[in-house]
Amino acid sequence: MSLIPPEGIRLTELAERATITKAGIGQFMNYLQREGYVGFTGDPADKRAKIVTLTQQGQAAVDFSLHIIAATEERWSEALGPERYRELRQALFDIATSQGATSPDPVQQ
Repeated sequence: MSLIPPEGIRLTELAERATITKAGIGQFMNYLQREGYVGFTGDPADKRAKIVTLTQQGQAAVDFSLHIIAATEERWSEALGPERYRELRQALFDIATSQGATSPDPVQQ
C-alpha cells in the first residue's frame, strides 16, 4: 500500500511498481477495498481504467508499518553497527533487484 501516492494511481501502474500481474494487483486491491484500506474511482482520462487511493484507514496502516520498519531497522543498526548494517541493506537490495524489484536503492538514505 505504500506504493500508492496521495493522488492515487492506476491499477496498471501500481502492478508495474509492485512487479506483479495486473490480475494479481486487481485481486489484492479488491481485498483491500473490502477491508476498508483503499477506494476506487474512475480515471477521467480513460473510462476503462480505475484509480486506487488509500482511505484514512489505509494511510494509518501505511504510517504504522513505516514506524515499525524504522524501529526494526534502528535495532538492527545498533546490533550490527553502521557499516555491517549498510552491507546488510545492500545485500537485501541486491537480492530484491535480482528478483525484479524496481524500488529506489534503500541504502541511499
